[in-house]
Amino acid sequence: SAPPDRKVVAVIEVLSRSNKRTGSDSRRKYLRKQAELLSSRIHLVEIDLLRWGTHTVAVPQELVDGLGEHHYRVVVRRSDHRNRADIHPVHLRERLPRISVPLLKPDPDAVVDLQSLVEQVYEAGRYRYDLEYDNPPVPPLAPADMAWARGVLKGRGRNGRR
Repeated sequence: SAPPDRKVVAVIEVLSRSNKRTGSDSRRKYLRKQAELLSSRIHLVEIDLLRWGTHTVAVPQELVDGLGEHHYRVVVRRSDHRNRADIHPVHLRERLPRISVPLLKPDPDAVVDLQSLVEQVYEAGRYRYDLEYDNPPVPPLAPADMAWARGVLKGRGRNGRR
C-alpha cells in the first residue's frame, strides 16, 4: 500500500503459473484483484510471458483469438478508457515490446522496454544456470519454433538437444 501522501497510479502484474491454473485459489484471488483494479481509478498492466495455462489477462478470449498466432501477450488497461485495451501479442521469435505505462495526467506515460527488463532479470537472477535447457519445453513448440529455439540456444552456448 502507498504511503498516506501518495497513491497507487498503475499496477503492473507479471502473471505466474498459479495465476493461470484453472481452479486454483491463486487464480481466484488474482481474478478478484483484477476485477477490483478494473473497477478502480488505477491503470492495469498485465504481462503474460507463459505459453502454459488458462487465458487470464483482462481481455475477452474471442478478441485474443482474433490477434493471430502469438505466444505471449501484454495488455495495458487505462483507468480512463476501460472499454479499450492496448494489446501487444508477441510471437516467440519476436522481441518483447516497449510498452507505455500510464501515469497521472499531465505526466507522460513511462516507457518500459520489456525485452531489456527480462534480459536484466535473467542475468541478475542467475536463471541461465537454473533453467534446464536440455529438457523439451512444456507445452511443446511447433517444429519450426523448436528449430529456431535450438539455434538460439546453440548460439548462446547452450545445448538444447531435444
